[in-house]
Amino acid sequence: MNKKHTAPADTLLWRTAHKLLYPLFDNFLDIKVQKKKEIPEPPFILIANHTHFLDGFFLSYAINKPISWVVAKGNFENKLLSLALKGIGSIPKQKNKPDIVSIRNIYRTFQKNGIVGMFPEGSVAWDGSFGKVPKGTDKFIDRMKVPVVAAQVYRGYLSKPRWAEKSRRGTIEIKLDVFEGKEALDFINVSEWDWQKEKMKTYKGKNKTKGLKRLMWYCPECKSFHSFKYLKKSMKCQKCGFEVFVDEYGFINKKTAKDILDEQKKIMKIDYDRNKKYYFGKSELVRFTENEKTKYKGVLQLHKGILSIDNFEIKLKDIKNDSTFLKKINEFFYEGDLYRLKTENSSLFLKNLTHLLKEE
Repeated sequence: MNKKHTAPADTLLWRTAHKLLYPLFDNFLDIKVQKKKEIPEPPFILIANHTHFLDGFFLSYAINKPISWVVAKGNFENKLLSLALKGIGSIPKQKNKPDIVSIRNIYRTFQKNGIVGMFPEGSVAWDGSFGKVPKGTDKFIDRMKVPVVAAQVYRGYLSKPRWAEKSRRGTIEIKLDVFEGKEALDFINVSEWDWQKEKMKTYKGKNKTKGLKRLMWYCPECKSFHSFKYLKKSMKCQKCGFEVFVDEYGFINKKTAKDILDEQKKIMKIDYDRNKKYYFGKSELVRFTENEKTKYKGVLQLHKGILSIDNFEIKLKDIKNDSTFLKKINEFFYEGDLYRLKTENSSLFLKNLTHLLKEE
């Protein structure tokens, strides 16, 4: 590698942010870092499990070097955020789909002695467990021919679950190790719940159930849909009175978020067998082609394997590479084009519902 090159992430914006923010991180963030081996000099690739929206900041603090993060393309559509991301050398990539341009940018970063950071799962975990890694990720890592620094991030999810409105106070723990290739994926394949069952760390915060309706769509007791109402310290079903609490350890009525999600999927199947049709309120579907984008607005309907809005129909069985983007937006490919769907419902609910209907 040519030592004369400056890493793409080593920018004026990064150096300024590093000078101003890192002292604040030392004073206000409780992050503990353990290193099994010494971190190599760049170039190298950094991979980690993805449990918190601020994982990139936590890991940048732990590594203490400029990192070119691989970031979902959708984040670059916000002009201000795009300027910031470009200003720190971020690499845009389309979720859940091979992206030749992003791969080239990754190679260029290595050629300039840079560090590339990526979360193989692609999205922040909804339930605190390690998600599905896109096919071919292992081969991609092996082809890079650079050291792989792998990070296990613990307590990120339980300090701010993806579904939650409010954060909880707790120490972020990061364990770092160095590998030669794809074996690093096994190292980051960890569940925060397995760790928490052993450690039983506490998390202090207010209104800890706020946002839980994004994960709990049905009442487990009476199976009613969207029947919960938030109270100060819990949420309660308005049909049968069933109450849900999040305790100081992060468990939901003594269950993990993964347990809850698995239970919700089973109830969804029962609900679908009973109703066979779903309507959603004000929704917007945007179709992105090479030169333009087309918007469809109106009531969204899912029925008999068809998604329809504003007289436009999509066959669910032909949807490819679907993912959740933020809390109310779903992304997918259909007939080669990218679509982005925004509703007032949980993007996780809609993703699981479309998967259920695709099985018809």
